[in-house]
Amino acid sequence: MKTAVSRVYTLFHACLPENEQVQKRLYLNEILESQEYIKLKEYEPFYPYFDTFFSKEKLLEYGAAQLSEQRKTIPNVIPAIETLFHAICFGNAMELTERDIPDFSSAASLKRFSAKLKIEQEHKNITNITKNHFMDIFSEKTVTNPTEALKAITVEDIKNLVEAMKRNLGQCTYCIKQTDLIAIQNEYDEKVSAIKEKLAGIKRTKRALQLKKLAAVGLVILLLTLINSFELLSLGAGTLATLLSAGLTVLYFLIG
Repeated sequence: MKTAVSRVYTLFHACLPENEQVQKRLYLNEILESQEYIKLKEYEPFYPYFDTFFSKEKLLEYGAAQLSEQRKTIPNVIPAIETLFHAICFGNAMELTERDIPDFSSAASLKRFSAKLKIEQEHKNITNITKNHFMDIFSEKTVTNPTEALKAITVEDIKNLVEAMKRNLGQCTYCIKQTDLIAIQNEYDEKVSAIKEKLAGIKRTKRALQLKKLAAVGLVILLLTLINSFELLSLGAGTLATLLSAGLTVLYFLIG
């Protein structure tokens, strides 16, 4: 609802449509009284930036044409931030850099920026960025590559890479695609499975070797029993022990 001041400037504008100052005051009052402006002024995530772009003092610096542009821009700011935060949680926001920061005073810039954002509902991103700190997504300090967060992990960590990543990152700001983490986890699982299979193969080989050696010992004992049965033990205990030792050594060497 227009105030008395706005109604006066509306009348002035009807009488003086080309007057720059009348147009400027009319547009300024329309902005200040609009629900979109009041809502944006109270929108907590934009608190730190509101005065930079849309304080009354800032708006007074604009001419009529610029104020007319701001009337179109202001309604788009909150939707752009909401879309960005949705992309931080479910989309491709981690691909953004400082070069992608939009001009919040330009409707065209906000439109181009919003067009870059893609939303994927299936997998939620892993992030500690809150809506009130949405600008952190543009910082080069924000970790977006899961490899950096998983340089030091244990076999036990593979069961829960998310917790391992959070532990390793500590107080760092991060926004990482869950699908990237799943891919790394699958890769680790494959490597661990391959190692386990290799160890199992080594154990099977050692077990088979032990059985061969036991069979060799049994064979030597069997031979000695046969020798004894043919009364060939007259060679003496020392000679028999030497033969037994030599037989076992040869068999162990052949078996490995």
